[in-house]
Amino acid sequence: MRPLSQDLRQRIIAARARGAGPGEVCRRFGVSRKSVERFGKQHRLTGECRPKQIGGYRRSRLEKHDRTLRRWIGAQADLTLNELQKRCREDLKVSIGITALWHRLEQLGLSYKKTTRAAEQDRPEVQTARRLWRRQQSSWDVRRLVFIDETGLNTQMARHHGRGPMGQRCLSAIPHGHWQSSTFITALRHASSLFDRRPRRCRGVHGLS
Repeated sequence: MRPLSQDLRQRIIAARARGAGPGEVCRRFGVSRKSVERFGKQHRLTGECRPKQIGGYRRSRLEKHDRTLRRWIGAQADLTLNELQKRCREDLKVSIGITALWHRLEQLGLSYKKTTRAAEQDRPEVQTARRLWRRQQSSWDVRRLVFIDETGLNTQMARHHGRGPMGQRCLSAIPHGHWQSSTFITALRHASSLFDRRPRRCRGVHGLS
C-alpha cells in the first residue's frame, strides 16, 4: 500500500486546525480515524507530517560482520544458508532470517555457483603434469586427438555449489571414491570415422554397451 500524499496530509491537518472533529475529517477525506490521529500527533511533535521511507533504508544485522562472513565462506565455500544462519546465531549472537542472509551475501558479491573439482589436483605431481600438458598443446596434431566425454550416475554424495566473489571461480575439493557407477562414454575426433565403429564394452566401465 502506498502512503497518503503530502498534499492530503496537509489538508487533513488544516481541517483539524480549523476545529473539524476526527469523524468529520475521516468522512470528508476518506481516511481512517487512526491515520487522522497519527498525522495530528506527528505534526504537533515535529511540526511536519511527511510519509516514512518505504524500502531501501533498513540496515542488515550483519553489516558489522562482513569480514567474518567472508572468512567463513573463504574457508568453506559450500556452506549452506542454514549452516550460516546457525553460525550467526551461535558465534555472532545475531538472529537473522534466511532471506535477509541471502540478500546480505548478494550485497557482498558472494554469488552461488558450482564448487567441486578433483582433490587430486592438489597433488604436486598432478600439478606438474598439468603444466607440462598445457605447454605441449600447441605442438599437437589435431587430427590425432580424440576427446573423451563421460556422463553417468553414482552414489557419491558431495555438495556441488558454493559461494565466492563475482567474476572468480569457486573451488572446493571432494574426496576420491570407489563407488559403482553407471557410465556412458563417447569420443569425438577431427574425423567422424570413429562414430562409424560399433561400440565395444570397456573393462571397468559399468553400463557401457
